[in-house]
Amino acid sequence: MLEETQKPKPITAVIDILLKRLPIVLLVLGITSIGLIAATDHISRGMRQFYLYTDVVHEMEIELSKAHLALEENLRGIEGQDIALVWQGIDRSEKLALAALRGGQTLHGHAIKPLPDDGFRKDMESLRSMVVRFRELAQNVHKDRSPHEINSMDRTYHQFLEKAFILDEQFEELQERDEQRSKKLILLILVSWTGIIGAAIIGLWYRERLGRRMQTAIVNAKHQWEHTFDVIPDLIAIIDRDHRIVRANKAMAEKMGLAPKDILGKKCYELFHKTSGPIETCPHARLLHDSREHAAEIYEKELNAYFLVSVSPLPDDRGNLIGSVHVARDITAQKKNAETLKIKESAISSAINAIAIGDLQGNITYVNSSLLRMWGYEEHEIIGRSSHVLGQDEGDAREILDALRESGSWSGERMAKKKDGSVFPVELSANVVLDDSGNPLCLMASFMDISNRKRAEEEILNYRNRLEELVDQRTIELAHTNEKLQMEVLEHEHTAEALQLSENKFRQISQEFNVLLDAIPDNLVLMSPDLKITWANKSALQALNFGEALLSEHCFTLWHKQDRPCDDCPVLKSFRSGNAETSQLSTPDNRIWAVRAYPIKNDQGEVESVMELSTDITEKKSIQAEQMRANHLASIGELAAGVAHEINNPINGIINYAQIIVNSTNPEAREFDIAKRIIREGERISFIVTSLLSFARERKEEKIPVSVRQVLSDSLALAETQLKKSGITLRLDIDPHVPLVKVHAQQIQQVFLNVINNARYALSQKYPQTDPDKLFSITAGEVMIDQKPFVQIVFEDHGTGIPAHIIDKVMNPFYTTKPVGLGTGLGLSISHGIILDHNGRLSVESKEGAYTRIIVSLPAYKE
Repeated sequence: MLEETQKPKPITAVIDILLKRLPIVLLVLGITSIGLIAATDHISRGMRQFYLYTDVVHEMEIELSKAHLALEENLRGIEGQDIALVWQGIDRSEKLALAALRGGQTLHGHAIKPLPDDGFRKDMESLRSMVVRFRELAQNVHKDRSPHEINSMDRTYHQFLEKAFILDEQFEELQERDEQRSKKLILLILVSWTGIIGAAIIGLWYRERLGRRMQTAIVNAKHQWEHTFDVIPDLIAIIDRDHRIVRANKAMAEKMGLAPKDILGKKCYELFHKTSGPIETCPHARLLHDSREHAAEIYEKELNAYFLVSVSPLPDDRGNLIGSVHVARDITAQKKNAETLKIKESAISSAINAIAIGDLQGNITYVNSSLLRMWGYEEHEIIGRSSHVLGQDEGDAREILDALRESGSWSGERMAKKKDGSVFPVELSANVVLDDSGNPLCLMASFMDISNRKRAEEEILNYRNRLEELVDQRTIELAHTNEKLQMEVLEHEHTAEALQLSENKFRQISQEFNVLLDAIPDNLVLMSPDLKITWANKSALQALNFGEALLSEHCFTLWHKQDRPCDDCPVLKSFRSGNAETSQLSTPDNRIWAVRAYPIKNDQGEVESVMELSTDITEKKSIQAEQMRANHLASIGELAAGVAHEINNPINGIINYAQIIVNSTNPEAREFDIAKRIIREGERISFIVTSLLSFARERKEEKIPVSVRQVLSDSLALAETQLKKSGITLRLDIDPHVPLVKVHAQQIQQVFLNVINNARYALSQKYPQTDPDKLFSITAGEVMIDQKPFVQIVFEDHGTGIPAHIIDKVMNPFYTTKPVGLGTGLGLSISHGIILDHNGRLSVESKEGAYTRIIVSLPAYKE
């Protein structure tokens, strides 16, 4: 038993020694593995270069084969074959050879180093010499079509293929040798890593611990978000496509008198409206119909309150609509304030006393109907004029203004002067109106015509004179008359007291009315039936930068620089319908406004004026446009990348196998012709797939110099089939000496594709079938703009054209002339933004029913 208890001690000591020496062992194993990894990486880099050299040889074979095939088809007179493809293929083949000799890039954009081996360099130089020889022979063949030159060219072409095949096999042998060496090193690395497993286990333990901390942080963040969601005072809920509430904040639960968990799963119309289905004005139902944001003002009987309800679409990760974010704001107090404002305005307008309001300099800004009737002026004749116009003596007016500035109030009698020049006495009471902070806002004056009182006073004086002469004879009559006059004087004193009380009440109402309207951040404008501005709040004055001078001006002149009302004017609609109207309008400075018009009616129910409330929603629309563009490009990118990578590899294999058949078959044999056709069609598929992948890829690199001809060629590769299918005749006129442009090629290709698709749609609308006039032309050349060189590309179609009254709107976000489902209104807006980002210009010229011309100008790149 004693020996058994003592046996573990040596083992424990050994374990302790190993644990103490473990860092040294791990260090040695780590250094060894790093050295092995470095060696493996070195071999892998060499293998990658040999793979790239093999890729270069394959690409040279393909490019020269494409050039040889294109030249043969040109010599046979096959239509549609562009001879430029011959020289393009030869140039690419030579560039690839130079890249392998001097270093550079493959056609797929991979960096390649110069060939390190002299033998391989001689072989590659030999291939390049054959390409140069092939170009010379091809040029001679294209000029005179000599059979001798054709045979020499074919012989050079086959020699090139044989040499390329041998070089390709040598590269593959070196790849296999390096691959065997790499496998051996990998086995050694695996052995060295076996000793590091313990450290990995410790690392995994630490990672698990760190993961728990991250999970705790996520839970805390979720709690913080839920707290933020619940402290928002608006009623917020997330509603699914079946109108069921899947999330609700604390404010909504408290408003409904329920706990948040009791709301979940209930249908919104059953909870809010106590109905069996959505109400007619339900914004969520409208969103489910068109997937757009909606808003509505709803009176909820159950809560006896007005709510401004807005809904926003809620998509899943794939962009499918799964519901909406429902926000309801209680606007009951705002509605009551609006009604109060209207009552106050009516009280001021219908006051018996003549009332005028002016600025601190004494210029008249408001008068009520009693003043206009008393002085005989029209409103537009007196608004904006100095208060001197109301008095007989200009000195009296200056005296009153000085007294107001000094003491804040003045009262007394003065002589007033009417429009026709006649004068009459008034009792005047004037005060300085202060805001809540005690700062002066404006001047207010109340006038009472005392002509009758003055005449009564004169009559009293006459009566007294006569009574002095007839005192003895008419004592009784004088006493009666005196009593009557005293009663009249007492009545006038009561009337003056009542008017003073009315004046004080009007002053308070006016101050509250103006402070409230000026505090509204949106533009608030009062319109007359002829669409002239009769009043505007502070926000509207600042937005127009026009001051008080905008009063009595037409709204369409100030906002839109037009000489007639807008086509979709909500103010005109409100005057005609007598109801509130809404619309979205754009201004010449490319701003988008949400406009709401509210009618103001008289006692007979007739619309006397309309209050227009406009809100700037430009930024909101821009964000929606960018989001839709990002979703659009992401969808295309995923589809194109998947299709391209699945198709490209088998197509290259088909082309190579077909080329092998061509090389080993008699040119007179039927198999030779079939193989040639397979190569031609395979290369066409490869070219289209490459163009599609280039278009779909979202590149992050900087702008680079590119050829406009190449960008147009890549764009037409994607759209040419649709143009031919639609029966459209395409005409190209590209200046061969047009300079390069420094751009993001993918973005410019997107602009070209959008313009081409718009042209195809317009032509198909005008000519549903094939027609000689169904033409689409593209021209490109160098022009000077502002004394600077630009490359100008002009797209012109003879389609339906654009009406003159909407041509200024076609580049606004979400504006489209296409039917619902065929256009989003984002194409030209996004294209215009892309061209501006490249310091270029995009303009539209069109005549309805005749043509449309899109002009794209990009700065020329000069080295």
